[in-house]
Amino acid sequence: MFATSHRPYRVTFLTTFIVCLLAAGILPAHAATTSKQFSLDVGNHAVGAGHTDDYTMTLTNESAPQALGSAEITPPAGFTIVGSSLPNACSPTNTTGCSSVSGNVIRLRTLNLTAGSVAFTVRVEAPCVAGSYSWAAAVKQSNDFN
Repeated sequence: MFATSHRPYRVTFLTTFIVCLLAAGILPAHAATTSKQFSLDVGNHAVGAGHTDDYTMTLTNESAPQALGSAEITPPAGFTIVGSSLPNACSPTNTTGCSSVSGNVIRLRTLNLTAGSVAFTVRVEAPCVAGSYSWAAAVKQSNDFN
């Protein structure tokens, strides 16, 4: 009787199985992930309960030479964003940075910030409860936050 080896079939089956899992997105791809290092300086700003005031904020890219293209900044619960401004208005032709407000989120776009920082002003209505609050920020390399 002849001995048969099933090894080639196992290797082929295993390879096909792994390729199918990758194609279906079940196994994670081993792409390099990079984190964008940045800081957002809101300042030590005291504002009266229920008052509206301007905050000058500074977003700094700490991951140069990788550019920061866009950011979304969310105020603490209870704060209401009244407006936000960079020196330029958002438009399809703007390539030097702009800000807008969507809901209660400050949207910074087309920053192209490879190094350094960008300052902008935010008009905020504070809640009626005194306290210490934290702002949230997310940045992306894409200029349109996609």
